[in-house]
Amino acid sequence: MTLLTALSTSPRSLVVSLHDLTLARMFCDRIIGLRQGQILFDLPVDQLQPAQIETLYQLMSDQALDHADGG
Repeated sequence: MTLLTALSTSPRSLVVSLHDLTLARMFCDRIIGLRQGQILFDLPVDQLQPAQIETLYQLMSDQALDHADGG
């Protein structure tokens, strides 16, 4: 994560594959949700909503909120 932090402050574009939304929200400006090769969403990380997380992980609403907040 130290390298990712250093690179994220440079004037470069990075593409990373993260399966942890907490890390994605900490280090990324944009998030693309993929399932079975299909793009479910592509948006700024601060616009990610519980409904999109539910769709991505097939969760119930309260689980999606807990998951997005790192719980």
